[in-house]
Amino acid sequence: MRVVAGILGVVLILLMLFEFFVTFLLPRRVRRDPRIARGLTRLLWLPWRALARRVSPATADTWLGFFGPFALLFQLVVWTLGLMTGYALLEWGAVGGTFGDRLLSSSGVFLSAESPSGSTAGHLIGLFEAASGVAVVFIVIGYLPAVYAAFSRRETAVSQLATRGGSPPAAGLLLHQAIGRQHWQELKGELQAWEEWAAELMETHLSYPLLGFYRSQHVSQNWLAALTAMDDVAAFVKATAPEGKVRAADVTFGIGRRASRAIRAECRGACSLPRARPSALAARGARVSAAARRRGRRRWPRPRRAAAPPLGRRG
Repeated sequence: MRVVAGILGVVLILLMLFEFFVTFLLPRRVRRDPRIARGLTRLLWLPWRALARRVSPATADTWLGFFGPFALLFQLVVWTLGLMTGYALLEWGAVGGTFGDRLLSSSGVFLSAESPSGSTAGHLIGLFEAASGVAVVFIVIGYLPAVYAAFSRRETAVSQLATRGGSPPAAGLLLHQAIGRQHWQELKGELQAWEEWAAELMETHLSYPLLGFYRSQHVSQNWLAALTAMDDVAAFVKATAPEGKVRAADVTFGIGRRASRAIRAECRGACSLPRARPSALAARGARVSAAARRRGRRRWPRPRRAAAPPLGRRG
């Protein structure tokens, strides 16, 4: 029995360390995603979202705003308890005694609040456990500032967009301000800035998936609405702008669409988002394309010529 407990402890320790490494330290996608982290997020999100639908919109927004930080802390607690339990099973198999005593001892050693057991095996296990606890603490200390720095950069761009396109941002208002006054260079600069923001948004939200659940500081602002408005502006400019006027729209639309797909795929795996109907999306895309072809480029506002001064009367 103790041998089996020791083997289970080793397996649990390795599993928790691997999940912790993939989630917090590995900034790239791997074939095996952190399934425990995804499962915990899904386990929390479904009842959290169901409760938000039963309250008022203002309360729901506040309630949903708690989910991102709480889910992060919940994952840390689960991994910490998993490591403590794994080391307790390993120490119980190697040293003996009761499992309750081993679990209390393991908790104290992991938090560096208690010395390891007197035996050689218990002492070695305790040293590894104490090192694991210190490593977890230092990794979390470095992880949290990175997450909140990415959140701050994202919300800065969202606030800047709100001053130009309203809150929530509207593509029509952005287009009216830039195109109606023939500010082509200004529109080009905005598209290039949005391109960089969309690329950074995709990189940070794939590296830190829970960042997508961190809601904006203002109720009327939302990073997803900002990304959608950016895609709408780029798509409209790409479809109707005169040839060679704004080439940045092609790149901005491409990176925006790629960011939307990547973030949606990441959130779908963690949150079980509803699947869109391909037939409905295809039909809507066909209608938009047909309307753009009918309107053509003649609808694009052209520079107005100055009115000629009235001719004086002949004497």
